[in-house]
Amino acid sequence: MKKRYDEVMDRIEVTDEMRGRILGNIQKMELEAAPKSNVIPFPNLKKYLSVAACFVVLLAGTFVAGNMTGIFRPNDPAVLTPGDGIVDVGTLEELSAHVGFEVEELTGLPFEVTETTYTAYWQELAEIVYSGEGQTATSRKSVGTEDNSGDYIAYADVKNIQIGSLTATLKGNGNGDAYTLAIWSADGYAYSVSLSDGISEIEWRDIIGS
Repeated sequence: MKKRYDEVMDRIEVTDEMRGRILGNIQKMELEAAPKSNVIPFPNLKKYLSVAACFVVLLAGTFVAGNMTGIFRPNDPAVLTPGDGIVDVGTLEELSAHVGFEVEELTGLPFEVTETTYTAYWQELAEIVYSGEGQTATSRKSVGTEDNSGDYIAYADVKNIQIGSLTATLKGNGNGDAYTLAIWSADGYAYSVSLSDGISEIEWRDIIGS
């Protein structure tokens, strides 16, 4: 929990636009309180700066809480935006070159893929999003063994399955009949696949086995 908190806090950034709005509101409050003077007294300025600081801390706390409860996702624009170490590329080969390890395409999906998006996060995590027929599949790979799905929902159905030499964990809310998330690790890499629509264990075996 502490490690996840530190990682989130390290990526919180107050933009120039946010800072400008906060300081603008401080100046407005001071001018309304003393309309006869164009000079902002330092004691009052200090007071409002303290309020602004509290606002920033509250904003950061709200984000952290949301992230840990699954409200925010790793691709949420409030945190992960292009230019902050996130790069969209055009091909699988470019994705592999950017993150520094080989990334594989996902096969056996339960829908026909019409669009594919490749994204590298901080040269640490590779993400491929497949879309088609109103469905999506998100495949991720990163170095290590920790869950990289970014999904912290407390699912009702959790099941471990054995596929060859690896153990995968399936999660879903389909009374054991359908699962929307699979996570596993192999050969020093962590994997996760998230589907918009749940599928059966047998279908998951085909995807993970591929």
